[in-house]
Amino acid sequence: MRSLLLLLLLQVFCCCCMSFCFHLHRYHRQGHLEKILPTPLTCSWKLECHQHYGDKQEVSTTSSSSPVSLRQASSRALAASLVTCSLLALSSSPPLHLAAAAADRNNIAYTKSASGLEYYDYSRPSSTSTTASSQEVKKGDRVVLNVKGYLAGRQGWLFLDTFNSKQGEAVRITIGETPCIKGLEQGLLGDGTKEGMPPMTKGGKRRLVVPSRLGYTSRGLQPEPQDEGARRRLYSTVLNEVRGERERQALGGDSVVGKIILDVEVVAIKGKREK
Repeated sequence: MRSLLLLLLLQVFCCCCMSFCFHLHRYHRQGHLEKILPTPLTCSWKLECHQHYGDKQEVSTTSSSSPVSLRQASSRALAASLVTCSLLALSSSPPLHLAAAAADRNNIAYTKSASGLEYYDYSRPSSTSTTASSQEVKKGDRVVLNVKGYLAGRQGWLFLDTFNSKQGEAVRITIGETPCIKGLEQGLLGDGTKEGMPPMTKGGKRRLVVPSRLGYTSRGLQPEPQDEGARRRLYSTVLNEVRGERERQALGGDSVVGKIILDVEVVAIKGKREK
């Protein structure tokens, strides 16, 4: 946070410097330089006009042996500002990362399923372990979920949080019927093997690291933010085909533009609907 604030302050400073150089050059060309600089300074500057590729004015100071134009000074200030901002951005801003990186530092070990979905099961508090349900999620069940969703990129932007009642209601889906991302459905049902990822149970909480191909491949898939602005920002990022294609070519596989992290809690499970 401190590095980002420093970067923002430096960018504001560089913008002010570029604006000053631009206006200084404009006043110089209009002959109003003496209005913004003291008279002794403006009198020490020697103006020379040249007719070479158009009208060009150069200004030299008595303290320098080689003339330097204001346009050149402005260009150099602009270049220096851009280089400084770029270097600071590279040194202070983290590269494309997972929101789960913080969890990794807390010794969370993820298990990767055959489909490429990574998961981690949170342990239940000891006070609720004796009363926790063993009812497993099955295809056709109606489930109520609390979901917290992050983008892998965009500094781990939190696009959905139903744990916080102010940001949205719980997600309600019917497994196999409600359109939802494949990663969520697989994370709820498990991979169908005894040694692999087991199905989630009522009261259970699991973190899913969902690759792009198992995430938002189209609009209208659950879980999606209820806020229109958040939905627009989410889809404009994960459904960016140009960026996705560039990343696939660069990485030689699946892109990371649509990679997301979901914290999922099963609040309730209801059996298949009676026909």
